[in-house]
Amino acid sequence: MARELTKNAILAKGAGIIFRKGFNNTGLMEILNEAGVPRGSFYFYFKNKEDYGLQIIDFFMKNIRGFAGRSIADEKTGLGRLKNFFSSLNSWLGTLDYSCGCPIGNLSQEMGDQNEAFRLKLRDAYGEMKGFIADCLRDDLESGLAGEGIDPEPMSVFLANAWEGALIDMKLQKNAAPLRIFMDTSFNIILKQYYK
Repeated sequence: MARELTKNAILAKGAGIIFRKGFNNTGLMEILNEAGVPRGSFYFYFKNKEDYGLQIIDFFMKNIRGFAGRSIADEKTGLGRLKNFFSSLNSWLGTLDYSCGCPIGNLSQEMGDQNEAFRLKLRDAYGEMKGFIADCLRDDLESGLAGEGIDPEPMSVFLANAWEGALIDMKLQKNAAPLRIFMDTSFNIILKQYYK
């Protein structure tokens, strides 16, 4: 149990630093000092920094799943779940002064073309995020709430990519305006035409 707690501490502290600074700008000693763990302990849990980074992606995804579960728990419709999820993200990003973006998106931009193992792991993680959106849309299509003109797969790709683009602009603008534009355009213009 103590070993698992130590490993989780290394992952949690490192995830926070990597989220703010990026993977390449974060040193192992910085992570270990933050976690209060001696250097030798790192190699007990991780082969090297690359292995650590790949496990950080799993850590981020676990947290994203938990966040999604909490933000959509009371929503019955797929559209409602999507609105709640993105609205909850908007609120959370405000607590970070609109400065950090998406941990998977950030790592994809930084590491996606530098390291093949990262690229594949990030592709799967981003695919899961798109799958969440597609599942919400598919639920509404199957229940008859959404019209047959909507195709959940390409729409999920579009929405995920539009969200990531809004996050890039958010970081540049340091405000919520790009996120508001994403919400308004996605829900009040694009998706609205498919719903009865």
